[in-house]
Amino acid sequence: MFSWKGLGLTYLEAVPQQDFPLAMGCLTFTGILVLPLPLVVDVLDAFLDPRISC
Repeated sequence: MFSWKGLGLTYLEAVPQQDFPLAMGCLTFTGILVLPLPLVVDVLDAFLDPRISC
């Protein structure tokens, strides 16, 4: 998250200012992007490698 320019800085500025809705929005946005990625990688791996069966 902190390597993304803009989002990490927004989160780091929101917490000391106690802007909790903005901080929760940043965390929710990051979670929505990060949580489905292992599923996508597993499905892609099963699709590309015929040795893996579902």
